[in-house]
Amino acid sequence: MFSLHEAQKREIEDVYGVPAERIRVAGTGYDRTVFREGLNPRAVDRAEVAYVGKISRKKGVESLLRCLDLLPLPKDRLAVRLVGGHSTEDDLARMRALAKEVRFPVEFAGKVDQDELVRTYQRAHVFVLPSFYEGLPLVVIEALACGCRVVVTDLPGIREWLDESVPGAPVTYVQPPRMVGVDEPAQEDLPAFEQRLARAIERSAQEALQPARCEDAPVDMARLSWNALGARMLELVAATSLQVGAAAL
Repeated sequence: MFSLHEAQKREIEDVYGVPAERIRVAGTGYDRTVFREGLNPRAVDRAEVAYVGKISRKKGVESLLRCLDLLPLPKDRLAVRLVGGHSTEDDLARMRALAKEVRFPVEFAGKVDQDELVRTYQRAHVFVLPSFYEGLPLVVIEALACGCRVVVTDLPGIREWLDESVPGAPVTYVQPPRMVGVDEPAQEDLPAFEQRLARAIERSAQEALQPARCEDAPVDMARLSWNALGARMLELVAATSLQVGAAAL
């Protein structure tokens, strides 16, 4: 059996009773021929923040919108673009109403094609995923591949896998609120979570707008390509087959 990361591996053990030696961590992969840094430089006068995913409360979008006014930045120094569909019209209307109260410009781009998605990543300085539940979010990998700094909720398995797969990647982890369900946060914890989220976005935005330094080398994403993922899975299958054959003898 394959798992995305070690935390999911432990969950498979617990839920399905599968022995640990039968579970292999494969991770995920992205199309490196599509998701890569653009040729045009990013803006230097304001930070562009991007979110990609469903426009819903359980993905943390309400908290993202509420935290924006906690940022001690001039209103012309930051802009936000939200990309993705929505569950219901009521959800979208609630998010739009929240966005109107924010002093920074917030764009609801809706669903976009792949070319426009890539352009969104390439223009953004900071990619934010404030979700309350994830497996191993591919959007984080795509954003890193396109040169974004990333702010993501510190959910089980994500930090461990990224630290191993792309050490030194510009990722800031935000402690999540307590959960009262799989994807339902404790409401009384949200104000503190939004404070932490705002601090992480501010720090990442300020760093992104600093002049490039020689030590800011691009992150090596080769291990996360589709080809690398396929090779890794084939290698794991071959090694398992040899073990099974040896045991049969």
